[in-house]
Amino acid sequence: MRKKTQIIAWYTLRRSGMSATIRLRIQTNIERPPTSLVEGFKKVSTPDVSDAMNRFGAMNPKIKPLATPMKMVGPALTVRTRPVDNLMVHYATHIAQPGDVLVVDAGGIEDHSIWGGQMTHTARKKGLAGVVIDGAVRDSAEIRRMGYPVFARAISPMDGHKDGPGEVNVIIQCGGVQVKPGDIILGDDDGVVVIPKEQAKEVLEKAVGFAAKTEKRIKEIESGVKLVPTEYFKKLEEGEVVPRDPKTG
Repeated sequence: MRKKTQIIAWYTLRRSGMSATIRLRIQTNIERPPTSLVEGFKKVSTPDVSDAMNRFGAMNPKIKPLATPMKMVGPALTVRTRPVDNLMVHYATHIAQPGDVLVVDAGGIEDHSIWGGQMTHTARKKGLAGVVIDGAVRDSAEIRRMGYPVFARAISPMDGHKDGPGEVNVIIQCGGVQVKPGDIILGDDDGVVVIPKEQAKEVLEKAVGFAAKTEKRIKEIESGVKLVPTEYFKKLEEGEVVPRDPKTG
């Protein structure tokens, strides 16, 4: 018997004398990039990748790690939740594979959390690479103590519901950036960037080049060879804002 790769269910939610028919959609199988490609992004930073993608792909800077220093990389397992509800986040954690990064579109709501300490313990035990929440989390002290990669927009002690609806492994928006299942997610102290899986090889090559360029530049500064990148001044010289430097032509 062929295993289902998509589950669509309808059920009736009843609360406070009202009822509504809602839908749950779950894609159980996704295409993940090669492990060697994912591992390559551990050698670069989010600024390197952002530069390699022409400043695209970075999530809203409000989404940041609860603890630093922090590094996280892995393929995205995406979740879209109803505001203030984490039922589908629990199910996504259940079907996630080791190395995955849970990426949750929680609508950017900051006053109710949809992730906490117990869920963090579960994610770590399952070997997930980390979690990104466009919304709020709680139990922040416990999460920091664990040193586990959790990136979120806000912290709030108030919990969410577990009713649904929601979707797993669909295209979402997180921190203002489109995320597809299997895209590579890189997070560090500067934030989170999303690398489309179909562009990942090219982006990695460029990011490695930017990292090497940065390392070379720091060595120049530390050795006193070149403290200021004077080549940037050509626009000022051409506009006669500053005198032309004979050393730069």
